[in-house]
Amino acid sequence: MIESTAMTEQQQLTARTAVARGMASFEDAERALDAGALVRHFADGPGFYMHNDGQHLTRDAIVAGVTQAF
Repeated sequence: MIESTAMTEQQQLTARTAVARGMASFEDAERALDAGALVRHFADGPGFYMHNDGQHLTRDAIVAGVTQAF
C-alpha cells in the first residue's frame, strides 16, 4: 500500500504562514540595513550555496557581500 504524502490543509496553512513570516523578516532586515539579521536567513553549515546572477556563492561569500554592502 502506498501512503499519501499530501499535506493537510492545516499543514499547508502552517507552511505558507512560516514562509510569509520568513520573507517579511528578510525584507525587514534589508530595509533596516541589518547585516546580521539578514545573514541569519541563510543556512550556516557545510555545503550551503546559492546562485545569484549566474554566480555560485558560498555562505562566506554572501556574508562578506552583505557586510560590505551594508
